[in-house]
Amino acid sequence: MKNLIDMKIATLTHRIRVIALFLSLIAGSITVYAQSTATDFTVNDCNGVSHHLFAELDAGKVIVFAFVMPCSSCISPALTAYNSAMSYASSHPGRVLFYMADDYANTSCASLTSWASQYGMGSSTKFSHSSVNMLHYGEAAMPKIVVIGGSNHAVFNIQDNDVNGTQVSAAIDQALLATGFDQPDFLATAVKVFPLPAKDFLQIEFDLNSQAAIRFEVLNVLGSQVLNTRSGSYSSGKNLEKLDLRSLNNGIYFLNLISGNHSTQIKFIIQKD
Repeated sequence: MKNLIDMKIATLTHRIRVIALFLSLIAGSITVYAQSTATDFTVNDCNGVSHHLFAELDAGKVIVFAFVMPCSSCISPALTAYNSAMSYASSHPGRVLFYMADDYANTSCASLTSWASQYGMGSSTKFSHSSVNMLHYGEAAMPKIVVIGGSNHAVFNIQDNDVNGTQVSAAIDQALLATGFDQPDFLATAVKVFPLPAKDFLQIEFDLNSQAAIRFEVLNVLGSQVLNTRSGSYSSGKNLEKLDLRSLNNGIYFLNLISGNHSTQIKFIIQKD
């Protein structure tokens, strides 16, 4: 009789564990996929630069967010996500951004910046503000990596704790496709820039198939925007624009011409006397 009772208890215990595991898997799935779109914010980063999240996504940016404590267990996963984002610097300059945010916005910007620099993530844009909240993307976890992009501000990936670089890169690729900026049918053709190397000013000559609003931005080799965006409406046919480069130092830069969901990019060099 005792053996029979023990067997029934063991069977019941096993069933309880299976049910608990099933419920935990369901809860985990809900946590990961409940947030299908990003939550907007307009806040200053730790350098005092204002960021409007949805405006940046609408401009074709893909953002890899790392929410950290910071803590020792956050280092490797956050660095994995950072390296994945930075690997797009050459192929998609200025398109894939890495943002680091303190989990509960209770770590000073100075401490967060020091921590990021210490572990090789100094080029990240850092936030410590309650509006940049990890709980918008599921339950609390250290770290939490989120990839967002596209005009519908979609969430392509959420990883908690164990971060897989291959999966992060795959999510970035999906987000880049969703922006539509990689499509080849950009309105501007025969784009030329001169003089090369540039000095104080850069002339931009381009043809348009039809009238369009064009936005210009200049990026450095790290993909950071270094010149205030200039935009205007241009007629069909040949157009000429002039950018003031006097605030920039010698080096290699990238010029983006953006119209709607399409863009083209030109590399140029600044060499001053």
